[in-house]
Amino acid sequence: MNQPFYSFRRMSCVIALTVFSATMAMAQSTTQPASATVPLGPNGKPLTPAEIRLREKQAKWIEEQRRYKAEMAELQRRAQVEQAEKERKKKEKEEAKAREKQEREAAKLAKQQKETEKAVTPVTEPKPATPARTPVSAPAATGPVSAASPFSTISSSNEAEEKRLAKEKKEAEELARKQAKEAERERERQQKEADRIARQQAKEAERTKAAQTKQLDEQQRRQASEAGQTNAARQKAAQATAEQQRQQTLEAERLKAEQAKQTRLAEEKTRRQAEEAERTRNKEAKKVTEAPKPDATAEAAATVPESIQSSSVKAEFLPRGHLFAPITLDPLEAQTYLSVLPVFVIDGNRYDGAYVPFSFGFGKPFYRWPTKKGRAAEVGLDIASFTQFEVYRDENDVQRRQIVNNDYKVSIFYNLRSGRNSWRFRGYHLSSHLGDDYLIRNQINYRTPNPVNYELLDVTYSRDVQKLDGMRYYVNVGYGLRKPEERRKISAQAGFYYRKPNPASGAVKFVRPVAGIDLKMWQQNDFRPGIHFAAGIELGKSTNNSLSFLIESYTGFRPYSQYESQQIQWVGLGVYLNPF
Repeated sequence: MNQPFYSFRRMSCVIALTVFSATMAMAQSTTQPASATVPLGPNGKPLTPAEIRLREKQAKWIEEQRRYKAEMAELQRRAQVEQAEKERKKKEKEEAKAREKQEREAAKLAKQQKETEKAVTPVTEPKPATPARTPVSAPAATGPVSAASPFSTISSSNEAEEKRLAKEKKEAEELARKQAKEAERERERQQKEADRIARQQAKEAERTKAAQTKQLDEQQRRQASEAGQTNAARQKAAQATAEQQRQQTLEAERLKAEQAKQTRLAEEKTRRQAEEAERTRNKEAKKVTEAPKPDATAEAAATVPESIQSSSVKAEFLPRGHLFAPITLDPLEAQTYLSVLPVFVIDGNRYDGAYVPFSFGFGKPFYRWPTKKGRAAEVGLDIASFTQFEVYRDENDVQRRQIVNNDYKVSIFYNLRSGRNSWRFRGYHLSSHLGDDYLIRNQINYRTPNPVNYELLDVTYSRDVQKLDGMRYYVNVGYGLRKPEERRKISAQAGFYYRKPNPASGAVKFVRPVAGIDLKMWQQNDFRPGIHFAAGIELGKSTNNSLSFLIESYTGFRPYSQYESQQIQWVGLGVYLNPF
């Protein structure tokens, strides 16, 4: 009984081993092809189906690019070969044309040669002279020597012509051979150049193909690397999005708080403005009900608006306005003006033309300060250039515009003001210079005495009239610093000026009527007065830098140039501006 049992056990073991071996073989046969067909990535892991499709797509695109580059290179090579063939045919046509031209020229030369030979052939020997007309004493004249000389000359000229034609034909053939050789060399050079360009483009296409292949491989490696980092990137992106949302929430809360703060500030500002408006209405109502107290200084400021109210002065550099208002009608005041004087009379003789005085100047205080209650002082500088032009027609009836004279003035002043009263203490230098045009026209080529070159100290007092609003009068006295033999000492001046004031309601008028008169005298001219009268309008809301248009007239000594002793009169239109 033991023997059959042992045989059964042994058979069972063999069967089990056989089944196990078959199972392992089947497993290996099923798993091994899968591992062999699935490609691996850079990290050694099998690629997913999406990655496999992406790689196949990239390989297909690379193959299409390579095929496209090869086709383009082939097309370019064919185009170059066709271009070279066209150039060769063109050269051959040009060479054929050149040969035809040379052949035509050779045929033309041959034709000319034939015509020349044909023209020479009809020449015959001259007939011998008859015995009746030939003298007996001169038989040698009809001998063979004199008869043969014309033929020898013609034959020698034919030989020279033939040599010349043969030489020209040889030169033409040599030129044709040279041109043919040059055309052949040019064709070979173009063919070599086309082959070189084709080889270079083929090399460039190969390099481009290798670079694209390398770039695609690098892109595949980078994509595989990025695929491994996708999860980490997603996590970081989620964290960044959450942080951004948190920051946006905080920013929205901050903006909301800021808007609430701005709203509170706006409400507070509106409330303060309403309270201020209420206080202003109460003050206006109080001013209307109560009678105002008179203020002499304020009245003075209202009467003469270009003067600064001395009670409101504070210490400052480069202040605006003037404590002493400029004297507009003084011809030597530092201001800017232009006058056109069609009527100009010199010593009783009317000038045949127009006289045009022009001045550019200004006065500017440098420093102003209060001295006592209701008083103020300032120091400053004024400078000016006074130029006179003449406009006339010469003997050829041509209009001339020339400079007659130019005076220069510079001064330092000290001004005081107290209410309606103002003073100006001043020292200035004035020099006069005749214009080159005037010297040339009048042929002045020598030195002339010039008393208008001096220094002077003067003081001017001005008062605003209380009873006549807008009226101002002034007086001046001066003392010269030159020697009496150069210029006499004393000068004096007086005048008034009216400017219609603004109404008591405080409204500012843009247009105001103005008028005035100025009287000036010099000991140098025996105190003969120079009287300047003007009337017109003034434009501007402020009188400190207003613009005035005046009709003016003058009679008396000449206010400009070294010819101040001349007696003149003028009538014209003037435009005045004080920029400060």
